[in-house]
Amino acid sequence: GGTAGFPRYHFGLLQNLPASPGQAPRMAPRQVVRDIFAAAMPDVVVTILFGNTHNLWGLPQHPRPFDFFLPGETAAEPLPGAEIIPYGLMKKALSAAVVQQSLPILSDVRALGPDVPLRFLAPPPPVPDETFLMRHAKTFGAQFAEHGISPAPLRHKFWRLYLDILGDLASGLDAAVIPVPERAIDADGYLASGYWSDVTHGNESYYALVLESIDSLARSLAR
Repeated sequence: GGTAGFPRYHFGLLQNLPASPGQAPRMAPRQVVRDIFAAAMPDVVVTILFGNTHNLWGLPQHPRPFDFFLPGETAAEPLPGAEIIPYGLMKKALSAAVVQQSLPILSDVRALGPDVPLRFLAPPPPVPDETFLMRHAKTFGAQFAEHGISPAPLRHKFWRLYLDILGDLASGLDAAVIPVPERAIDADGYLASGYWSDVTHGNESYYALVLESIDSLARSLAR
């Protein structure tokens, strides 16, 4: 909602999600969703869906090196010494993790606002510079020190795999994906150097671009 063409925004942080559906009821995050809808029926819901999951899988170098090919990469060369895993198997495994974590909350959103436009925010592409990543490792520091960092091409494929999964999830929920701002992507498809922050996030300039995208969307959908 909003007045005179200026949307109002309500932000909610969903925490303490259970690792599996069989755990205790997810009352804390569910209440956040309910509070947002109770304050005012949103014109649009924008959510970040476990956008770090693909980094947890693909950022640290695995002790048993592996690679996979994206659809259409029939002429691609595998990483040296890597075991090839079929794309369908990789997608099925990562998708199971993402959907298991996100679908319960998305179901709540859909139940509370079945006709409210739903948008998923795409995470930023990877930073290609390994030296930068080592300096800003944060929680990945121990893993980087023990096993190293996965090659940039593999990390980029994990990001594209996640976008593929996000697109499938959006299609099944009558939602859509807000893409990464084009200005933040370099010529090779990685996060442009002016937008680096740490191993998984963009900096303030990056999120300023993201907020511009969200603001433009909110204004276009405002009733």
